[in-house]
Amino acid sequence: MIGIRHSIEAHATTSTWDPQAIPWPNVQFLQDIRDRYEDKVLVAIVSLIRYSDKNRQRLIEALNNSPRVLNQGLVAFAIISTEKVGALAKKECIRAIAQNRVPACLIGDNADTIRENVEFGHGGIHVKLRKKPYCPQATAGVNFLEQAGPAFDEWLQPHLQ
Repeated sequence: MIGIRHSIEAHATTSTWDPQAIPWPNVQFLQDIRDRYEDKVLVAIVSLIRYSDKNRQRLIEALNNSPRVLNQGLVAFAIISTEKVGALAKKECIRAIAQNRVPACLIGDNADTIRENVEFGHGGIHVKLRKKPYCPQATAGVNFLEQAGPAFDEWLQPHLQ
């Protein structure tokens, strides 16, 4: 599962604050995951947006302006969580989707959320954005989403056997 609005919208040459669409390298990352694992992996966007209708709208617009992502099933669905902790937190959303029956891996930029998911037993690949703290508990760390492929493959392999 892929979470965090900034991770899907961030790229080395693209601002996370004004994406017109999901950057091409991130679309390619999603396509590579789909090509390698076909229906063995469900990719969902799980994003925490509590107070900002503008951020919610930007995520929706970025998805709508990226028809390949939705039309080709590169992302199955998006969930916008509204709480940092509790029943509507990302960890709980992911837990509800996985239902403790399938492995889940959060790829995101928030160190606390990655730590919480790793402590719960999910995988956690930290997209370390500038000026944000690093998560030492992360399964792996990358600078941008499109770099997460090898770490995701390494995390997933034991779960496929």
